[in-house]
Amino acid sequence: MRTSKRSQYNADASWASILDLQRAPTRRKKEKEEEEEKEEEEEEEEEEEEKEEKKTRETASPLRRR
Repeated sequence: MRTSKRSQYNADASWASILDLQRAPTRRKKEKEEEEEKEEEEEEEEEEEEKEEKKTRETASPLRRR
C-alpha cells in the first residue's frame, strides 16, 4: 500500500490531535495543581514577612514607637 506524503501528514496530524485531546484533562489538572501550589507558597511568604514586620515593631525602642 502506497500513500502520498500529504495523506500521511494528514493522518499523523489527526492522530496527534486525538492524543492531545486525550491528554488535555490531565494536563489541565496538573496545571491547576501547580498554580494552587504557587499561590500557597506566595501566601506563606506573605505571612512570614508580616511576622517579621510585627517582630521588628515590637522590638523597636519605646522612643521610636512614639
